[in-house]
Amino acid sequence: SSADGGLCIRLSEVAETAKLRLSFDGSDDYDPRSLLLNVDRSRSPVTLRFEPPPATLALEREQHSIWVVSKADVIVSLEPQKLSISLFLRELTGQETELGKVNVSLGQRAQFLVPSASLGAPGPAQLIARFKGTASLSSADTWTPVVRTTQVTLALEGPPSVDNSGGVRLELSAVSLAGPVPTGSVEALSSGRSIASSPIRDGRAALNLVLAGDPGPA
Repeated sequence: SSADGGLCIRLSEVAETAKLRLSFDGSDDYDPRSLLLNVDRSRSPVTLRFEPPPATLALEREQHSIWVVSKADVIVSLEPQKLSISLFLRELTGQETELGKVNVSLGQRAQFLVPSASLGAPGPAQLIARFKGTASLSSADTWTPVVRTTQVTLALEGPPSVDNSGGVRLELSAVSLAGPVPTGSVEALSSGRSIASSPIRDGRAALNLVLAGDPGPA
């Protein structure tokens, strides 16, 4: 395969219709995987790709432009070939949500304008583009990993409190557009040096700071 994981397989002798299974045995770093392909030589094969492939989707934006390009190795008709391409969001649980459908001619770029409100909660997911196929064009799909991001706002829940040892305790809230931040951590820095950290649980965190006093004259 290429550096980005792409590969091309050319088969010289395949029946008019066939089923092919591609298998990867796995390695120390990757799980095994298999893929079943339906081959129909009576229809021209179509490939889809994201161009450019989106890596991150910031939920603060009102909407995102997702572009998908279609291509066929062999054109079986002189007439313009029309495609209806659908875009889906797949969660890590396997649940899929349709984000839109665009009709384009073969070879054109399909633009999907996706509102951030339809992208769900922050975290990793997959974008999937699908074409169901026609009488002359085979079905096709492609996917790409994405990470949905959002800005987190930290705020004091009240005035700092001082304990008997002279330390300072800060009660903090951590929220985003999606609501309270469920997990993560907060770190306090002084002159670039870490002086305290605390886990975030259900949008709350508490930092216990021990501030160095005036060392006085050397």
